[in-house]
Amino acid sequence: MFFIGYATLWCHSGEEFSLDDHSSHRDRVNKPLSNMKEFADAWNCAPDSPMNPRDKCVLW
Repeated sequence: MFFIGYATLWCHSGEEFSLDDHSSHRDRVNKPLSNMKEFADAWNCAPDSPMNPRDKCVLW
């Protein structure tokens, strides 16, 4: 439920504007989650898949 709740925060309808300086809503969800081992384990993401890359960004 944690990951679904997080993704729901960025859920929206409508087009995103290409002139927006911010990352897309999809990237705001997928990029952080793809760097979490816990996400890959919870959703059985295949190794080296887009949502479970080998090289992950670790902040702490």
